[in-house]
Amino acid sequence: NLEVVMLGNTQMGKTSMLSAMSMELQSVNSKSLSCSLQSTDEEFRALHDKWVNLGKEISCQEGFTVLKKGLGPGMKCTEHPFEFSVSRKKKFGIAFVDTKGGLTAELNKELQDRVAKAFGVICAIDASILMRCDDAVNDEWNCPKKITQFFMNVFAGEKKAKPEFGLFVLTKSETFMRKNDDRENLLSRFREKYDDVVSILKQAKEPIKTYLLAVQTMGCVSVSRIDKETKLPVFRVEPNNGLKPVDCAYPLVLVMKNLLWKLDKGVLWKIFGPIMELLKIKRPIKEYLAELDKVVPKPLLFEELI
Repeated sequence: NLEVVMLGNTQMGKTSMLSAMSMELQSVNSKSLSCSLQSTDEEFRALHDKWVNLGKEISCQEGFTVLKKGLGPGMKCTEHPFEFSVSRKKKFGIAFVDTKGGLTAELNKELQDRVAKAFGVICAIDASILMRCDDAVNDEWNCPKKITQFFMNVFAGEKKAKPEFGLFVLTKSETFMRKNDDRENLLSRFREKYDDVVSILKQAKEPIKTYLLAVQTMGCVSVSRIDKETKLPVFRVEPNNGLKPVDCAYPLVLVMKNLLWKLDKGVLWKIFGPIMELLKIKRPIKEYLAELDKVVPKPLLFEELI
């Protein structure tokens, strides 16, 4: 199996985002696309249960603080198996590795090695903290300096292994997607705090294709205030709206696109030769890519950084 490693501190919304991605992807796959990425049956049930529990957790609350102190380093990683198929005939596995937050913040060596060998890496950043909290709180929770050091370690020396793509996902973005000015401010704030990380990916031996996008994981919350004691955002739940994720399928669409690009270039030939033969017989890769673009529009906030 290929791996996509999900980085980010504790409570940044990685697991909730993965659950929302799986739920939204069902509607994408229902459109009879020629290629698809979906969780295995058992995994879908597990993610669906997490999604249902999240809905129950917030359904009766008018205000709540999402964040709490993290569990710290040393926690295990959880692998979530998905399957990528082309023309509904050929499949291969790809695992999304949900890492515990302490491992990223503590610059865990084993995790750094895993990222270097991964097909891709997704870094979750809490948009509510990035936009509404001071630099000290942002450094503690979003860990931009630690993440910069993490990637410096990943690409140190003459290491040949590297991920094929990087994706920064701004979670809990609902409050900042409603107005164009707010989206621009969010983009500007990201560039201010994460430009050093992007530079590292750009300066790699072979620059890594890197994206930024914002997701609305729950779609029914907004930042109401900053708690005076914890200095963390408090969210208001919009009554009777339920969970309505927005743009959460697009990270998985980018994974599919990068798989197709690599197949087209023959990079994955040794592993997936039979799929390459199938693709050459059936349709050009660009037609699969165009089909994805037609069915799944780009998110409200999306940038190709490299």
